[in-house]
Amino acid sequence: MRAPVNAVKRVAVTLYYLSDECRFRKTANAFGPSRQVVSKIIRKECKAITLHQGSRYIQLPFTEEEVKDHATNFNRSHDFPQYFGAIDGTHIEIKEPRLSSTDYLNRKGRNTLNVQPTCDYKYCFKDIVVKWSGRVYDARVFCNSKLNEFLKSEKIPPCSRHILPDDDPVRVFLLGDPAHPVMPYLIEGVLKWGIYSPRTVIWIDSLPVTNGDRVCLWKIENKVWCFEKSNGHKHN
Repeated sequence: MRAPVNAVKRVAVTLYYLSDECRFRKTANAFGPSRQVVSKIIRKECKAITLHQGSRYIQLPFTEEEVKDHATNFNRSHDFPQYFGAIDGTHIEIKEPRLSSTDYLNRKGRNTLNVQPTCDYKYCFKDIVVKWSGRVYDARVFCNSKLNEFLKSEKIPPCSRHILPDDDPVRVFLLGDPAHPVMPYLIEGVLKWGIYSPRTVIWIDSLPVTNGDRVCLWKIENKVWCFEKSNGHKHN
């Protein structure tokens, strides 16, 4: 009768598998168990880590102090005010499902899951949504997420502050890409090349403010500039 794999070895097998190329054969050769045993170990250990340790390390800020701390550090690290995180969709390739396989085909013709991670200024995960097929667009994933509900209901505090002098305060928001919808708490970042010179890279963002106007931010040579569309004033 085969001896059971002890807890230390189970954790080692899982970490080795996740840290390398995710190959069952390579992991089995390194530790001794068969590929079938390695597969079962990894599934059980990953489930245990998710259930018992996931909420300890992957959690959203729900207090004003936490939100302000994230926004301050994001501004300090990346020179953008009032961002408290960044969001994007990433496609994780999977085996072709036996049922409804066409639902998992993404635009590149691969079977995937569309996973939505949210990261902070240190590139650490603060929220992850793993339940949508690769055929679903990022906008739908976000609109149906708990994160969207938390921001809309202000369970995540808006922590509004003035960015421009004598203007309405702007709440904190997430940085997304053009695949996401523009919302008061989600802004699309767009890269523009060569607007002012061939070597200039400018990141333009549109900030909705409470009076219906929009404020544009752009970054030129590591300096953030603001432009008010209503009166044409520029501030640095």
